[in-house]
Amino acid sequence: MNLRFKFILVFVLILLTTNDQLRTAFAQSHKKSGTNTAQILEIRSGTRPAAMGGAFVALSDDANAIDYNPAGLGFLHKNELQFNQNKYFDEVISNNINWVYALTEFHAKDVEDMGVLAGGFTFVDYGRIMGRDINGVDTGEFGAKDRVISLSYGKAFNQYFSIGITGKEFHEDIYAIKTRGYSFDAGLLFNKLMDGLSIGFAAKNMGSGIALEKETQPLPRVYVLGGAINLFRNRLTLVADLNKPLHDFYYWALGGECWVTKILALRLGYNTKNDLGNRLTTGVGVNLHEFDFSFLPVSELAINYAYLSHGDLGVEHRVDLQLKIGVE
Repeated sequence: MNLRFKFILVFVLILLTTNDQLRTAFAQSHKKSGTNTAQILEIRSGTRPAAMGGAFVALSDDANAIDYNPAGLGFLHKNELQFNQNKYFDEVISNNINWVYALTEFHAKDVEDMGVLAGGFTFVDYGRIMGRDINGVDTGEFGAKDRVISLSYGKAFNQYFSIGITGKEFHEDIYAIKTRGYSFDAGLLFNKLMDGLSIGFAAKNMGSGIALEKETQPLPRVYVLGGAINLFRNRLTLVADLNKPLHDFYYWALGGECWVTKILALRLGYNTKNDLGNRLTTGVGVNLHEFDFSFLPVSELAINYAYLSHGDLGVEHRVDLQLKIGVE
């Protein structure tokens, strides 16, 4: 039995057994669970990864690598722009822009390759919130907004191995409370080692925490180990991530992407962290090639959509536009 079929077998077994009992088996007692601050750092804006259950650490083959595994940037050879909007439940809206810039035109196998630089900006508006005092008396409405600025760098040392790092500055503004902090992500990627199998690791939201009311609150640190495999001449990709938050339970993110035609992709995912609604995620992508706007040579234009259910809270719609500029 070759490696591909072994991976598929393991993937299917995980899908069949990843339920509440499996999660309980992995669970540990965490006294500090739920005490993290800077929840803005847990928002990953990507539409394509979201449609695949949030599993992307071993794939990371587009601008979404900034949020999932910056090591994936090292294998990108085109400049990219990505515009994303997430419409959450109620009035919560998140807007994001990512950019990717290859520092040289060399491929990863060239020793002169200087790597890839990338950055992103995320802004979340939580809408108007009704305020009440300790007696429940209406004190009027107030707003709440968060934002994150990130700068990433990825470097491939050969066609199989890359590393990456992302630095972040985040701001939280709710009523009269304003906080600012810093964090960083780091990642490794072993790309297409054999039979199209890739393995990735990322440590996210590393930092010392934020001082609030004379007490330091930890950042939502999480460690992710993932695998990805391309099958049937890259028409099908399967991904699986095992996530371990510092102060919470293990959870799985599983997904797949199938290109039914050269321009249309169907995506499906499953995430065991979602306790409020349907753990399944779905989405579609349309990828158009070889555009030329006279002033900008766009080699690929992609439009992605994802649908995520959050039970009684409502549903989340994500849409993004990706532009890949230049040719390899």
